[in-house]
Amino acid sequence: MLSLDPRFDLARGFAFYALVKEGKFPEALEEIESRQDTLDLAGIWANKAYLYGQWGRTAEAHHASARFEQLAPELRDRTQASVLANIGIGRKDEAIALLEQAYAEHSNLVTSLKVDPRYDPLRDSPRFQELLRRLWTTQ
Repeated sequence: MLSLDPRFDLARGFAFYALVKEGKFPEALEEIESRQDTLDLAGIWANKAYLYGQWGRTAEAHHASARFEQLAPELRDRTQASVLANIGIGRKDEAIALLEQAYAEHSNLVTSLKVDPRYDPLRDSPRFQELLRRLWTTQ
């Protein structure tokens, strides 16, 4: 898809997270930094917090998260970006609390929790597993 349209932001976002998942952190950083002119700054900093956290670069993750928090008020809906920034700096409980709130609000954010690899760092949490059970239990 990117060969057809290198500016296709959705595909570039998937490419970014695939690079992170594969442990190709320098390439992921290059990808997110190359998008600075097409994405909102708050979202970029949230993605950087997530990237640096997965990379094990804690200080950079905290710096990126702080920058995200400064810029977040400009976002119309900052829940997903906040979840990713919290995952990045190891605040799993806060990330799960945001996901639980999204669930309570019937947000479409939670529809991919079961399969989206961005949430892998949360999978060992009993609270996250309980949220998945609630999501996939028919009533």
